[in-house]
Amino acid sequence: MGLHRLEIGLTDELLSRIDRVSTQTNHTRTEVVIETLEDHLPEEVDDSQAGISARKALLDDIVERGSKLGSGRSQEDIDRQIREFRGDR
Repeated sequence: MGLHRLEIGLTDELLSRIDRVSTQTNHTRTEVVIETLEDHLPEEVDDSQAGISARKALLDDIVERGSKLGSGRSQEDIDRQIREFRGDR
């Protein structure tokens, strides 16, 4: 498995978001983008009815969990809950 370069265009807003995460996590832009892709890009796209239903159920679960968070939470609490939801260790 080799490394490949990919040139993409980003909006100023998206690049700013990457830079903020990079600064907060002490990771390079490349590390932030690669980690995000690894975390969110599916191995295969399941566009069957069952796959669509599963993705909708996951989205509904995310919305429900988000509505329960409320305001006044620290960034640490939010990050912890995100890691728990994603199954990070």
